[in-house]
Amino acid sequence: VARPRARGAMAMAVSRRRSSSLMASTLALSVALSAGTKEHGKVCVGQMEVYGDNGGFMELIAASQGTPGVGVHTADIRFGGQVLEPRLGSRTYFGNSCASDGVYHREEYVALDLLGKSIRYKIRLSEVGCGCAAAVHLAPLRQNSDPGGCAGDHFCDAQGLCGPKCMEVDLQQANRRSWLTSLHLDPNASEARGLGGSGAG
Repeated sequence: VARPRARGAMAMAVSRRRSSSLMASTLALSVALSAGTKEHGKVCVGQMEVYGDNGGFMELIAASQGTPGVGVHTADIRFGGQVLEPRLGSRTYFGNSCASDGVYHREEYVALDLLGKSIRYKIRLSEVGCGCAAAVHLAPLRQNSDPGGCAGDHFCDAQGLCGPKCMEVDLQQANRRSWLTSLHLDPNASEARGLGGSGAG
């Protein structure tokens, strides 16, 4: 059975540019797509090269559940760590390390110091159609002591998808027809401030 894919050439850079960032704390980075069906344990996907002040190779750690009890597919690494290719339903975290013990450790997640800096990446959305969203989020997984209900991976977001709620920056929620960037400062409020949106289709 062919698995749907949303391909993204994601070359990421963190650089020292002046930024009026509202979230000056250190955050973990996740790449997410909509729900999937395959279930497995923690997977160390491989390494991806990141350029800039926090440069070098970062470990990619796959989520094993998208919501409590619902398994997800695993993203692929292509071209020697240059491209992250998410699969429909995958969620991937950036880490400093990834122990192969099958257990999630929040201390493994990358905590980026983004104060006064910017993030740049390239992504191809041509295969992400209507009804799907390729998402790039900043969330404080490393600082979240609650393992949550998604196999204990410490995932948190403003909606409490896996249980824990936290502040969240949605750098992108997009497909080939729309793009939304939003900031969720209060995880107990349903509203967010953002830029962009969706149109017909």
